Amino acid sequence: MRYKSLPFFFFTAYTLIIAITPILGTIDKIYPQFLIGGIVSLFHLIYNLRKGYIKLNLPPPIYLICVLLLLAFISIFLSLNHIAAIIDFTHFFVTCSILINSYFTLKNESDLIDSIFLIITITLSFEVIAVMLSFIEFFNLSVIEKIGRAPIYNGLAGNINISAFSILMKSMFLMYYIDRTTEKLKKLLLYALMILCFFSIALTGSRGALLAIWVTLFLFISINTYKYFRYKDRAYIQKTLIYIIPFTISTVITELIFNTLRVSYRTQEIFTRGSASRIEYWSDAIQGIMDYPLGLGIGNWKIFSIHYASDYMRSYVVPYHAHNDLLQFFVESGVIAGLILVLTMVIVYWSVFKDSIKNKTKNEISTYILMFLSVYFIDSLLNFPISRPIQVFTFAIVLSIISVKYFNANFKHYYKVTFSVFFIMLISATYVNIRVYNSSVEQLNLFRDFNLNSFDDSIEEIDSYEDKLPNITVTTFPIKSLKALYYYSNGDTINAIKILKDNIKMNENPFIGLNEAKLSKIYNDQREYDSAYKYGKIAYSKIQNNLAHVGNYFQSIIGSNSNLEEAKKLFNDSKNFDHQQLWSSYVTLSYKNSETFNIDSTKSISSIARVKFPNDRNIKLVDQELKYGVDNVIKAINLENDGRYNYNNGFYQASYLDFLEASRLLPDEYSYFQNMAMSKIALGDYDKGLELLNYAIDSLIIPSNEVRIYSIRGGLKILQNNLSEGCRDLIFALQKDDQLAKESILPSCSQYVTNIEYN
Repeated sequence: MRYKSLPFFFFTAYTLIIAITPILGTIDKIYPQFLIGGIVSLFHLIYNLRKGYIKLNLPPPIYLICVLLLLAFISIFLSLNHIAAIIDFTHFFVTCSILINSYFTLKNESDLIDSIFLIITITLSFEVIAVMLSFIEFFNLSVIEKIGRAPIYNGLAGNINISAFSILMKSMFLMYYIDRTTEKLKKLLLYALMILCFFSIALTGSRGALLAIWVTLFLFISINTYKYFRYKDRAYIQKTLIYIIPFTISTVITELIFNTLRVSYRTQEIFTRGSASRIEYWSDAIQGIMDYPLGLGIGNWKIFSIHYASDYMRSYVVPYHAHNDLLQFFVESGVIAGLILVLTMVIVYWSVFKDSIKNKTKNEISTYILMFLSVYFIDSLLNFPISRPIQVFTFAIVLSIISVKYFNANFKHYYKVTFSVFFIMLISATYVNIRVYNSSVEQLNLFRDFNLNSFDDSIEEIDSYEDKLPNITVTTFPIKSLKALYYYSNGDTINAIKILKDNIKMNENPFIGLNEAKLSKIYNDQREYDSAYKYGKIAYSKIQNNLAHVGNYFQSIIGSNSNLEEAKKLFNDSKNFDHQQLWSSYVTLSYKNSETFNIDSTKSISSIARVKFPNDRNIKLVDQELKYGVDNVIKAINLENDGRYNYNNGFYQASYLDFLEASRLLPDEYSYFQNMAMSKIALGDYDKGLELLNYAIDSLIIPSNEVRIYSIRGGLKILQNNLSEGCRDLIFALQKDDQLAKESILPSCSQYVTNIEYN
């Protein structure tokens, strides 16, 4: 019994414990999961050795997986970033070790197989409960406000797509238990759980998982229909209800209570909504296979993907995965490895399919394993389950069961060598995963600081962070480059520049452009514009759709007031960012260099910029000078000063005339009409004041942060007994925190502001 309890623990750890493992302060929960999986697998290997199981021959799937492991290991030496390759190889090795260890154990203790299906089903229930608890917690948002697809339903997984596929994969074995259960109450409870499975998947809104549901439903009905005609047994037709009933009930519920999460709507979305991003990922991976037929190194696609995706990649959002495990295996480990993987998938699927068709046993497991494989393979073609322990560890165990049940062990191996290699590799993998786990905790802080642009942590603390194993973050930033930002923030510019330049030579990720971007930023700050231009241009050439790269490059051009033709192209290529500083800088640059920039084009751009960014005083000034001339702008400013002086000294008519003349010089300046209105109000001419205010608000550009004009109009309307409209203006200004609105609103509009809080 002591020995029996150990493998039961191993399989529980690979499935249930991995699923419920929290994030533990890391940037991604896969890091503690792979660490735990590797440690458990190490003890599992020792168990198999002590029991003498490792002496067994290997079946074709296990043998082919060992060949894939070898090819993946060789690809490390072909990789650009060897450290990234080693880390991803250890993850792949941990998964393969779980597969091989599970095979050795189950080949000798096949009575454990049914217990494994039970463990998987229990794990499924935990995953479903996690999603349903979120549904209950956010019931009003889900049902009343119908928020649609949201990350709150990610359950125990990293995101909603992973959760949906993980639940669907495991639910195939829940159907197996429904099929074999004869006790009515137990069967009813299992049906209820199956309904919740489909409902949980519907909550995630995963189109990929829904596609897998339709595929496996068709497969299940087809197999049982075939058996019905072959064996003339109605039990096979009745068996289809195991899938049809729960899915139908769940579908009806979603149709009644949801909008965009309805099964009918999401099914339509499968066919009508494009998947342009995935097609781009796949096209890039195929091009990578053509460019690197021997493979570019396991774990290195996330680096090279930046190079291939630079035309459509925005900011530093890296397409880490090809969203197709098969293509990614081809591009990372080489064409030969990819073909072996295809061969493995085909022989495994075909063997299970043959048995599911031929097996006449009523409660046989083959059909459910086949549907499990179908879900996993669909997920593999759309996403990256090989990188997610909650999915791939379960797949490894099921693949070991397939190897036991459907294949003969024909391949001999030297078990002492096998044990030695696996033992050494698992020890090494554990060491690597411990360091990667520790780094993933540190990376969470680095990631937050980078997003907040706050690098005030002490140099001593940051220097202690891991930067060798791994040497890049999960977002592919070189860790040493991030450390340089803390040096610069703490005033050590010399060391910051040295680290960034040294890191360029190290070539840890030559495609991201982070080193060059930060060097350009530093040199711009130091007003060394030639150096800033050099590095800014390099960073921009690597990723153009990156506002930081555009900004540094553009700032160096402005600082040196040279390379103006490049500025034109840079602005035209980047203006869709709609970034205020970029537009403002370009308007200024083109205005000051009229000999290079076409004046009509500058006028047009400044007018567009004025509408886009009404709060930018620089854009407004340039636009007015271009439209009305510098002399008129200066005269209008002088008249404005005279008008303010006259108003403050009680000469309201003179003040009105000053602002009127200023408005004739600059007819799009709303503040002149506001001040004319104030003068008229002071003179008691409320109608004229209201007319001027209405014209300014309805016809002119008013900065969004200058709402005093609304407070003035609101107060004036109240004076004219137009309480509702006046209070509406005051409430609008109050919401923008205008002081005049605060002073005016309570005496007249308290009945309208019971739900408004202000200081």
